[in-house]
Amino acid sequence: MLSGLILAETAPSLFPGDLLTIRLNQELNSGKNQAGNRFQGVVETAITGSNGQVLVPKGSLVDGYLREVATSGRVAGRAELQMYLDAITVNGKRYSITTQPEVRTGPGHTKRNAMMTGGGAVAGTVIGAIAGGGKGAAIGAATGAAAGAGGAVATGKKEVLIPAETVLTFKVRDQLILN
Repeated sequence: MLSGLILAETAPSLFPGDLLTIRLNQELNSGKNQAGNRFQGVVETAITGSNGQVLVPKGSLVDGYLREVATSGRVAGRAELQMYLDAITVNGKRYSITTQPEVRTGPGHTKRNAMMTGGGAVAGTVIGAIAGGGKGAAIGAATGAAAGAGGAVATGKKEVLIPAETVLTFKVRDQLILN
């Protein structure tokens, strides 16, 4: 049992908190991908040990998966991609790896929807006031707000899109002994 402990301390290893910077080989999109979908990438920055030895060369293949995918709603709900790495190939040998999630979240709808609805109400008020005075302004405001809200629905979703060749950084969760 003691020899295993000594091996773990002296063998080349990645440790919890080490950063693994990769370049994606394909696009990821919250509107098209689903939880469980796989992706691949390559190590972008070599990882060296304390003695300067290259532990993980640049260009090493990594494999990962999407654990959670949330699509954007038209009016509410943020898109999200939760990515994990689960394998790395170093010098021709494949290892299992565990990482913290890399999470990308899309923009919210609140500000845009408020601007479209409010802008529609202002425009409707002005047009209504010109056309029919005070009563026309009130009708125009309501009509304009409804049109603005309809515009918010029609303009749609804001998905998370991560293009191929994007550089991402993952944090190693559990020690990985490279032997």
